Amino acid sequence: MFKSLDKNKLVALIVYKNIHPQEFSRLHTSENKDAILKKIFSNKENLINDLRYKINIELEKTKTNLELVKDSISYEVASNIRQLKFIYLFEIVKLFNNNTIYISINNNRYQINNLPELLTSLDDRFEEIKNYGFKTIGRNGQIVEEYSFEDFQKRIYSHISYSERKQSIEDGFGKSVIQPIESKLADLEKQLTEIESKNISQLIKLPGAEEVVFDGLRCDLTKYLVRNGFIDENYNSYMSYFFEGGLSHKDVEYSLKLDSQILLPPDTKVPNARELIYVLDDRDFFLPNILNYDVSNSLIAKKLDGEIKDKYSLFLKLLSSQSDRATKFVFSDLFLNDLIKILPDLAEKWSGLWDVFIKENPSQSKVEKLLSAIVNELNLDVIDSLNINNGLTKQLELISSLSVFNPENNHHSEKVLDLLNIKFVRLIDIDDNYELFQYIYKNKHFECFPNIVKLIFRHIANNESLANNIQSSYLSSIYKLDLSKLIIAFEEKINYYIEYVAFSLTDNSNENSETLVYLLNHDDVDIELKKQFFSRYHFKLKNIDELSDERLWTPAIENNSIAFTWNNLYKTYIHQEGLTNSLIEFINTNSNNKTFSEKLNTTSFQEVDEESIRQFATEIIENNEISDNPYSQLVPQISINFENIEILDLSSEKISILIKAQCFSYSKANVINLGKKSKEKVDFLYHHIESFSKDINEEKGYSHFEFTDDDYYYLLKDKRIDAEHFEFFVNYINFEDLNINTINNILKLILSYRNIDQSTNQSKPTISINYSVLHTLIDFSDELSNCLEILILNINKLSVEEIKSLLSLLPDPYFKLSQIQVAGKKNPILEVNENNAVLLELLKRKRVISSFKERNSILNKITGNQQYIVNLKRK
Repeated sequence: MFKSLDKNKLVALIVYKNIHPQEFSRLHTSENKDAILKKIFSNKENLINDLRYKINIELEKTKTNLELVKDSISYEVASNIRQLKFIYLFEIVKLFNNNTIYISINNNRYQINNLPELLTSLDDRFEEIKNYGFKTIGRNGQIVEEYSFEDFQKRIYSHISYSERKQSIEDGFGKSVIQPIESKLADLEKQLTEIESKNISQLIKLPGAEEVVFDGLRCDLTKYLVRNGFIDENYNSYMSYFFEGGLSHKDVEYSLKLDSQILLPPDTKVPNARELIYVLDDRDFFLPNILNYDVSNSLIAKKLDGEIKDKYSLFLKLLSSQSDRATKFVFSDLFLNDLIKILPDLAEKWSGLWDVFIKENPSQSKVEKLLSAIVNELNLDVIDSLNINNGLTKQLELISSLSVFNPENNHHSEKVLDLLNIKFVRLIDIDDNYELFQYIYKNKHFECFPNIVKLIFRHIANNESLANNIQSSYLSSIYKLDLSKLIIAFEEKINYYIEYVAFSLTDNSNENSETLVYLLNHDDVDIELKKQFFSRYHFKLKNIDELSDERLWTPAIENNSIAFTWNNLYKTYIHQEGLTNSLIEFINTNSNNKTFSEKLNTTSFQEVDEESIRQFATEIIENNEISDNPYSQLVPQISINFENIEILDLSSEKISILIKAQCFSYSKANVINLGKKSKEKVDFLYHHIESFSKDINEEKGYSHFEFTDDDYYYLLKDKRIDAEHFEFFVNYINFEDLNINTINNILKLILSYRNIDQSTNQSKPTISINYSVLHTLIDFSDELSNCLEILILNINKLSVEEIKSLLSLLPDPYFKLSQIQVAGKKNPILEVNENNAVLLELLKRKRVISSFKERNSILNKITGNQQYIVNLKRK
């Protein structure tokens, strides 16, 4: 009896019994709840529950976050929005049966007999399907089925909506976020496991735990025995050796609570469940609290025992009752292995098992595990009954590996494939089940999707190279090998596979040009699909007239499928009788072309009149709808001179491009056409600065070009204008015709042309302004400080009379500096500052004034106002 016991723990209880007999006796009496040991282990449970509660809250948040990310990323099969849309459209088509004649969308009916035409219609009406749903209409005109889009999308993925999947694709499939979330989840689960597995002697070692567990207990012996693990959580297992009875306290406590309104967690420990199931009444096995992992495991292990046959049957009935508690229990992770053990029994009673299971949003691994049990363990009749709404069919069609099928049971698997009419769409691994895959190929249990075709090339044709190229050359690969079943399957729905498979492959860019040309000229390929070839595949025709069907010319142009050459541009221009929107769009799509270097001139094309080429070039130049990039490539290559281009409506960028191009000649007409675009006008004149300077020098002047105030300002402000030209232009301006604001701005520009004389530390002008210009600037400017600065800069080159004339233009006290000393009149007084100091010193040197000095009066010292007193020249 004692071989399986920890003798130290048994001795500890004996010691405890003898030292504290009253407390020991309470453990098996009605006073059990007041026993010290009971309180200690209750406190331990409270401590664990608190810790577990905190961790579980964080765990659930992390799980929810992970599932949301996985729903939008990991489970997403579409690589773009269009492919996603057609996944839903394909599912709609699957709903049709022999009784379906029409599909009704927003009260509009569409026949279903022409699949390509129908799919095109559904594509065009997709937003209406989302908003209004759809109906299938039978032969008698009655509604067969009616679907809202919300209900319909659950047939595809119940855990994620179309809008959420669309958002995930648009957000760029941020898979990098999954790893840190999974790491955090694993850490939390580890913490939870460690807390759950710690015994009381380990928990007591945690900071503050001893105070919680012992809660004021003073008995040192009890503390010592518990702290050192001599008495632990399993003390009840030893109590049976002191009292009669095989069930532990936990077993008894559980049985008493079975009929309670308080629902126990399914993972509640029932240590002797295998004995308890014989003690319980039959009725107990239909109570909610019987949904316990220990009990269910024991019941399933003993299900063949005749004594519990009725109890097992009642338990199956409870599991299939579809109550929330029963459903969560049946499909919980901890029950999955037991579920598979009883699957044949449960599936016979519950035909909706698979349908409900999928609605619980199980993980992919869980789906595959149960799916494998269904197809391998159940008979065909049961499998057929579980296939509600083709749920099993759809799920099997979406598997990625044949691993769910047992290779030793292929004969049964083949019957399952035929029964459920499986058409695999996502298969990427045959899991070494070559025999079953041969059957799949020969009986066409597949769609001609790239992953399936890849498997066929690899395992049927033994062509690894072709298999590896399928994603990038899908159409070409189909026709490359003489695989009759594959070609037949493809050609049965050639338009469908072109539109919904080939067109959906994002990497399908290496199709053989011969294949594309062949399909463009194929009589069975719909003309509308042919037109889409140009947008789907990256190929260019060297010459547009390679297309024999002229209906394809416009889509070829619209989708940039002809070479970007003057030849193709001109032929299209003639064919479409002008620079049409489609031709402009074609030009704009080549905005990143960096190699266009052809020249366009009047000899570019043979047997073409010069006037037509000039007209073509003119329309290119004057068109503002052409984007700036292609405009910058085309216009510089036009080797035809134009002296009168209408550019008023062109953008600033285009005008800049045109100004630099050789086709935009220097002429009065072209300057006038620039209108009020001062910056562009200055840019144009800068590029022809020598011709412009020559015109001014020949006294044609600025008026020759109808200059505005802004024109003058932007010309002088242009950083590309050197000092020499700046000086030249300034001295020819008639400032009397300009407004004060422009004069002030130009004056500031002139002041910027100065440098510092290192010997005198004085500013010197770097340009020379004649006296008349200086006189006009000071006369018309209303900014005194700038007037003083320009005067100071130029004073050394001026005569006394010229200086006095300029001073007379300024307000007092500067005006008085131009006068002579008159007896009885006060001397001019100026504020002490740097400008005034420099000015007075220069005037003194030029003998315009006699002298100046700072006023030293007491009042000045008190107020702090420093002033210069100037002595003027006498007669």
